[in-house]
Amino acid sequence: MSEKYIQVSGNERFSGNQWKEAIRHYLLGMASGDNSVTYRPKIRIEDNLGGHECVLRFGLMNTKNPVYWAEGAAWDDGSAPDFCEQDVLIVGCQQPEAEWGMTRFVHDDKVKCLRIRLGSFRNLVFWKKPDGELGIAIDYRDENL
Repeated sequence: MSEKYIQVSGNERFSGNQWKEAIRHYLLGMASGDNSVTYRPKIRIEDNLGGHECVLRFGLMNTKNPVYWAEGAAWDDGSAPDFCEQDVLIVGCQQPEAEWGMTRFVHDDKVKCLRIRLGSFRNLVFWKKPDGELGIAIDYRDENL
């Protein structure tokens, strides 16, 4: 059976059910300037069989301002489930906004879904599954949803 694991910037590895700890570790490393996180800032979610991978990276990509972007395959059948509008937090890909959104998603139980707009109708979507696991999809819905 395939299980997810989360790698933060190459050095730290967390089991899939430790997703909150992994995101907190990443955010604290970015805020404190911890070189082990800021040297290659990313959150990589992968399965233990090597079949799926989704990477949220931060840095320069076709712009003079660093932004977040995602690479890899979609998980969880390719799209997030529908949520009530008040359960979804939608943020942009600029560093302050995206990191604020990740912080809210981890710490606020009312936020059930985080959608990071990556541009070109492409979104990285995290959601809290009923079993406590993290759902992940690269979604191509309208950015205003």
